[in-house]
Amino acid sequence: MTNFLADSKKLAYTAEVDGNTMNMDYLLYTSDDYKEPLPIVLFLHENGEEWSDETSDTAILQKVIDDGKFPCIIVAPKCISDCNWCDWQMATLALGIINEIKDAYNCDSDRFYVMGFGMGAFAIYDLIGHEADNNGIAGAVTIGGAYMFDLIENIKNVPLWIFYGDSDYEVENYSKKMVAELDKLGGKNHKSTDYTNAVNKINFICGETDLFNWLFAQSKGSK
Repeated sequence: MTNFLADSKKLAYTAEVDGNTMNMDYLLYTSDDYKEPLPIVLFLHENGEEWSDETSDTAILQKVIDDGKFPCIIVAPKCISDCNWCDWQMATLALGIINEIKDAYNCDSDRFYVMGFGMGAFAIYDLIGHEADNNGIAGAVTIGGAYMFDLIENIKNVPLWIFYGDSDYEVENYSKKMVAELDKLGGKNHKSTDYTNAVNKINFICGETDLFNWLFAQSKGSK
C-alpha cells in the first residue's frame, strides 16, 4: 500500500521573491497510470505538523490515496522555519510550485484544490481572497483559520467546506465567524461541520465520507 509520507518525491523549489533567493521543500505525490488530466491538491500544514508521521494532519492526504477513487497530484510544501503561511512570501513560493507542476505534468487546470489546517487554513483564505480569480482555486477545505472578512466578496465565490470547533483559537473562533459571515451573504458555495465534540479532529475529518466526493466534484469550468 502506498504511504504518502514515505513514497512521495521529496523536492525543492527555488525562486526570487522580493529580491531574495528563497528555497522551499515540498512533497509531490502523483497517481500512477493516469490518462486523463489530473486535478491538483495543494496542502498547507498546521504549525508544528510538518510531515511528521501518521498522527499529523497529512493523514488526510493518506486518506485520499487509500480511498482509490480520486487520482490526483498532491503538493505538500513545508513552510520555511520561523515563517508563517500567512507571510505572502510563503504563499508566493507555494503558488510558484503549483505553476511549475502545471508546466511539468498533465494537469486539469479547472480542478485546482487547496486544503489547510490551522496556520495553513489562514493562508488558504488569503490565497482565495486576494485575487478576483481566486488564484484559479476551484474548491477548498479549511480546518480552523479565517479572519479575512474584508476579503469576503472574493472568498464567497469559491466552494468551501469549513471545519471548526469551539477550541479553535480560543475565544476568537475565526472559522465559525467565517461561516456566519458567508451565511449573511446568502452564499450557497459553502458547507460547514462542527468537530467540537470529536475526540480526534483529524480522525473525525478523515471519517467524513462525502468530503472527497464533494471536493473533487468542484470545477472552475462548471462555474
